[in-house]
Amino acid sequence: MSGQLLAFWALSFVILSGALYIVMTKNIMHAVFMHLLTMSMIAAVYGLLHADFMAAMQVLIYAGAVTAMVVFALMLTKSQSRPDGAGIAVDNQQRGASFLTAAGFLAVVIYVLVPQKWAVHEAAPVVKSDVAAMGAIIFKSYILPFEVISVILLAALIGVIVLARKED
Repeated sequence: MSGQLLAFWALSFVILSGALYIVMTKNIMHAVFMHLLTMSMIAAVYGLLHADFMAAMQVLIYAGAVTAMVVFALMLTKSQSRPDGAGIAVDNQQRGASFLTAAGFLAVVIYVLVPQKWAVHEAAPVVKSDVAAMGAIIFKSYILPFEVISVILLAALIGVIVLARKED
């Protein structure tokens, strides 16, 4: 077993363990920090695949921005604490239905994917990505959609701040 394959399986174990912990924990802040770890490990998998730009975007967008957004959302929203004072009540008593739904989805995925005959090809040569060309395309050809998305995100941020303000 090569070192890269061993690293892949180790990262996969951490990713799946982290994802399972996210959905099983009752402490929402622990889930947020485990989300950060899981997204960082996914970036490491991109690194193993020599997709450096994707790894960097995974860290910046998912591990950084999304995790920060969730933390700010938790801090800014008015949440009800549990009666014992232990924090936010996140258990909604629908674990059985959730488990059955997930098991059904897994059964369908297995039913569809297992009988397939997957073609195995030799590994493609590593191609160095041209980030400068990608940036030029985004800021020349797709500048309008880029700016529209930034305005929508700004409006969402302002909306969250307005909704989170305390009423006087």
